[in-house]
Amino acid sequence: IDLSINGNKLSSLTPYLCELSKLQSLSASYNQLTHLPKEIGQLKGLKYLHLDENKIVELPESMILLEELVAINLQKNPIAQQIPDFIYSLPNVQTIKFKKFDHPTYVTKRHLYKEYLEEYLKKQC
Repeated sequence: IDLSINGNKLSSLTPYLCELSKLQSLSASYNQLTHLPKEIGQLKGLKYLHLDENKIVELPESMILLEELVAINLQKNPIAQQIPDFIYSLPNVQTIKFKKFDHPTYVTKRHLYKEYLEEYLKKQC
């Protein structure tokens, strides 16, 4: 399932969106989003996440659970200045877009994935 909610002036996403277990692609570009729901980690099958041209200032740590994520676009968001390290560690990520260029797989920190995941899971207990 692909969901496109681009250009709707949304300031937030409902946590109920994260119950769409078959969602593979979420495009929420050109809105007014400042954050994502912490429940986004429940989207286990999510492969593509397009969030360009929003106002996102932070990403929830639960995103470490998005093991199938292949590409994330964060261009033209305040967070693009400081992408959290755990994003680079996701095991299948191939493209992280921010600013005006891409960071291909060779800058990922996949070797740290287990460490970030364990740290996140400890916090949940």
